[in-house]
Amino acid sequence: MQGSLLDLNELAVHAAELIVNRGYLERRHNSAEDDGLLGLLTLASVICKHNPPFKLSPTGQVTTVTAHVTYL
Repeated sequence: MQGSLLDLNELAVHAAELIVNRGYLERRHNSAEDDGLLGLLTLASVICKHNPPFKLSPTGQVTTVTAHVTYL
C-alpha cells in the first residue's frame, strides 16, 4: 500500500518534540512511573534503531542530551 508509507524521520522529529516539551513529573512524593514518558522514550529508541537522518543531526543530538539531563 503506497499511501501508508511512514516517514521515520518525521516521526523521530515529532517524538523528540513531544519528549522535550513534556512537563516534568515530580517523582519524590509519588512512586508512580510516568508511563507516557516511558512510552515516548521507547518509541524514540525503536525509531532510532532504523537510523533516520534525525538521529545524527545536530537537533537529534541536542534532543538526546536534553532528554538524558532532564529525565535521567
